[in-house]
Parts: sequence; C-alpha cells; structure tokens
Amino acid sequence: MKKLAVLAVLFAGVSAAFSQGNVLFDNKAIINGGATAAPTAANGHADRLVYYTDNTALKGTNWVAQLYYNTGGNQAESSLHVISGDTFSAFRATTTLSPGTWAPPAANKVFPDAAIGSTVTLQVRVWDGSLYSTYASAADPLSSPAGPHITGKSVAFNFVAADPNTSTPSDLWMVGLQSFTVAPAPEPSTIALGLLGAASLLVVRRRK
Repeated sequence: MKKLAVLAVLFAGVSAAFSQGNVLFDNKAIINGGATAAPTAANGHADRLVYYTDNTALKGTNWVAQLYYNTGGNQAESSLHVISGDTFSAFRATTTLSPGTWAPPAANKVFPDAAIGSTVTLQVRVWDGSLYSTYASAADPLSSPAGPHITGKSVAFNFVAADPNTSTPSDLWMVGLQSFTVAPAPEPSTIALGLLGAASLLVVRRRK
C-alpha cells in the first residue's frame, strides 16, 4: 500500500509538471474585467483595442485575429508561430457595441509545450480573412489578390501560462497586450525605392 501511495504522489507530481498552460484569447474580457490600463501604445491608445487606419476601432467579421507564441520570455518575433491546428477569431460585426475586439473561441487556447507557470512570448496578428487565409500571405505585398494588404500586429509580450482551473480567472487574461493599428504593407515599388535610396546614401558616404 505504501508503494502504491508513493507512486500515486510521484505520478501526480509528474502530471502537474507537464500540465499544459492556457490563455484566454479575448481582449474584451480584459477590458470588461476591469484590468488596469495597458501602457500607452505607439498609436496613442492604452485600451488594448485594435484600430483601423483611420484611427477608428476595428470592426467587421472580415477582419480576423490569431495568436502567435513561443516558449520562453522575450523571444524574437521571427520565432513566434501559431499553435498547431489553431484557427483565427473574427472581429465583431459592424453593428457591435464593442468595436476593436474580436469574438473569443469557445475554449481557452492551450500551449502544447508550455507547462502551467512557465513563461511564453505572445503576439496578436490581424488581417483581412476574407482576402487572405493567413497573416503571412496578407503581409506579403506580392501575394494575390493585389491590394493594400492591410495587416497589424501587437508588440510581443510575456505571459505566464495559466491553469485553466484557476480560481482567479484574471490569471488567464493577456494583460500584457497593448493596443495597435492595422496599416497597408509597403508596395513593392516603395520597397525598391527605399533600397535604392539606402544604396545611394551608402555610395555617398564611401566617397566622402
């Protein structure tokens, strides 16, 4: 009996160590829940909302948001990726009373490789899901269909993977999320001109 008890304790410890951390992918919950204001973002807002190019809160179900992550804190943006098999969430309809927010999934998002209590790096990316199936294609000015390729992404932030059964629901909130604004991707011609200008400056400096 003693051996069985010891094995049970060890098994429970191992299970806890590898329990997968969760996050509530919902910026409206943070705001309505009364969390403290986020630091003022580059777009001048501190409300964790997403804004359109004209500085109005984004709305319309064609717009979608998806969570990108990597295990560990302060990870490079280029290393962030979606949870395998994860889908994006649509923003609310144009008639919504909560513009700038997306409709959360039915359940928390689960990190397959991050235990409860471990730190992960998160980022929210937004694009027009009616035109492009992924953020990468939306952000690529050469992808079809041609157009402004409007996208946006939050500043990457650290998050402590939470216990889905926590008695404090706010542990699941992405309080590190800051407001951001979507913008058109640079057109290829603009990129080419920028590179040409940089090359010209380099030549001038070398001659001096």
